[in-house]
Amino acid sequence: MFVIYLIENWTLKWIKNEYAHSIVLFVIAGIVYCWHKTAMSETSWANFLCLGGVSYYFLMFTIGVLCKKHIEVFHKFLEVPLAKTCIFLTVMVGSLVDYVPLLITNVAVVLLVYFLVKNICTSEFDSNLREIDANPYKQWVYKGLQIIGQNTIQIYFLHYFLLFKMPHGVVNFTHSMYEGSIANHCSSIVELSIYGTISVCIALVCIAIRNFLAYIPYVSTIMFGK
Repeated sequence: MFVIYLIENWTLKWIKNEYAHSIVLFVIAGIVYCWHKTAMSETSWANFLCLGGVSYYFLMFTIGVLCKKHIEVFHKFLEVPLAKTCIFLTVMVGSLVDYVPLLITNVAVVLLVYFLVKNICTSEFDSNLREIDANPYKQWVYKGLQIIGQNTIQIYFLHYFLLFKMPHGVVNFTHSMYEGSIANHCSSIVELSIYGTISVCIALVCIAIRNFLAYIPYVSTIMFGK
């Protein structure tokens, strides 16, 4: 993906307007995603270069880059009541109906979580600093989210070296929860608690490793760009 980003930035320098530049990037990502739906993404050469996975996730990563590039417009978009409703309905319908593409559902879930976290932080932390100091738990949660958010590139790069196969007992347990009709109502919460805890632990370990690598000359710049 980094190679594709470099090629895009190099070939699109002739576009001066940043919004036109972003539209072109989004269209390219859409074309790449449409290519993923063809049989060409399953050929041997595409599989050798991992283009099947790259073409599937490239649209999501491009949306993330564009949201950060136009962060003010993105925040204004989240404040529109109709946008909030559409995001919520997409998450609900996508979770219940198989006809909604999984990629669209995933993007909506990320937007919903981002909106909820931003809303909580803005209303309870930034607007009332005294309440933060008076409540160590809220300050701890806020600082934890802030640290993880500021180290996303490092976490994304290093977590591949720390991934391990989940114990069969955990996998069988999470799968068995969906077999009973009663358990279906709370199985997602239990699964989120298990895998969410593991994800947070991996993220914190990645941050610790990154802080260690920062003391090695040139390594931090080569691996993380800073």
